[in-house]
Amino acid sequence: MNKLCQVCHLHPFIGVASSSIGAMSVAYCQECANRLAEPEWGFEYLYCYVGYEGDYLADWVDTLTTFKANKYWTWPEWKAWRKQYGPKCPEIPIEDWG
Repeated sequence: MNKLCQVCHLHPFIGVASSSIGAMSVAYCQECANRLAEPEWGFEYLYCYVGYEGDYLADWVDTLTTFKANKYWTWPEWKAWRKQYGPKCPEIPIEDWG
């Protein structure tokens, strides 16, 4: 079993808790828990499937961070990077909208 944090993948996790983003369990190290950090896949989920390319989300989302390229990124920093350099969000066929 991998006992590393699922956010930074650097430190041993101290426990498993629900993500701030949704009903998903994540293993956090102390540093990531203190920083309200979320796995980058959570940011991708918010960006592509909850907001419109990261826009129109609740103000509290700006307090979240993630870990990428050996540093912590705030949501606004990550969103700006994603808009400029990230791939296009996958399109969901209308019949799957349910």
